[in-house]
Order: sequence, then C-alpha cells, then structure tokens
Amino acid sequence: MNNPSFKIALAALGAALIAWVGVFFFIQSLHERRADAAKAIRESQQANMSETNRNQMLSVITATESGRQQIEEMLTIDLLSLADRVVAAGVDAGVVLRVSNATQEAAALQKNKEAKGPTISTVHFTIEAEGPFEKLYHALALLETLPVPVRVEEVSFLQSNDDSASTWHMKVRMRILTALSISS
Repeated sequence: MNNPSFKIALAALGAALIAWVGVFFFIQSLHERRADAAKAIRESQQANMSETNRNQMLSVITATESGRQQIEEMLTIDLLSLADRVVAAGVDAGVVLRVSNATQEAAALQKNKEAKGPTISTVHFTIEAEGPFEKLYHALALLETLPVPVRVEEVSFLQSNDDSASTWHMKVRMRILTALSISS
C-alpha cells in the first residue's frame, strides 16, 4: 500500500472525482441559466402579447365606437328628410316620385314613448310614379341604393290604359330603418 503507483492512482482517482463534481456543477449551472433565459423569454413574450392584445382591444373599441357613431348618424334622420331623399332619387332618374304614405311601426311608437331618446324603428313608405318603364326601373334601382338602410318589399308595374304605350305606373312599398325620437 505504500506503493507510489497506488498513491498516484488514488490521487488521480480523487482528481477525476473532483473534476466530475466540477463538471456536474458546471452543467447544472448551465441548465439553470438556460431555464432562467427561457423564463425571461416567456415573460417577455407574455408582456409583448399582453401589450399586443391591449392594442388590438383598443383598436377594436375605437373601430366599434366610430362604427357605432356612423350607424347612429346614418339612422338619425327625420321623416321629411327621408321623403326628400326619395323624391331626389326620382329627380335623378327623370321621373316624379310621390310619397303617398309614410308610417312608423306601431310597436316602435309605443317603445319610443316608454324610452328616452331615439329608438331604432321601421318606417313604411308607399311611393308612386308614372313615366316610361326605363326611367321607372332606374328610379327603383336608385331607391334600393339610398344611403339609409332600406328594403324594398313590393313593387308593381302597370301599363297605363292611355293610347300611349310608353306610360307605366309604378307602386313601391319599402321599409327604411331609422332612429326617430317621438316627443310626447
């Protein structure tokens, strides 16, 4: 046991064990640094995602608010202005459109009396015109594209009994969405 080679072997074994312990702690330190770096990356991504989500939410809210204001501006129109728009569509088509009836839905009238401020409701229009078929058809197309929410419910074209074969009679029933406030 006093052999010098045995002492050298034990010293080499001790040095190897110490080196392996050093390597173990070095690898463990690398893993901890890697875990810390991954954690920092995750936290940075979460912060970035939350900032992105916040920005997206703000843009949606802003877009929704401006869209809501545009819809409100589009719907807030009185009956006379609606009738004027209808008549203007006839002028653009080259025929005289007459609004023979404009009534608001009864259910909306009752809701408006109970509610404060404007309530979205439907106004029924009956529009009549006479003239050449092409101009009446053009007027119908313009009525369908009025800058208000409109739905044409019924259209009838009748040829007049006059000697002139080019005279037609058009009757249109349409619904227009509007936000009318009815004062008591």
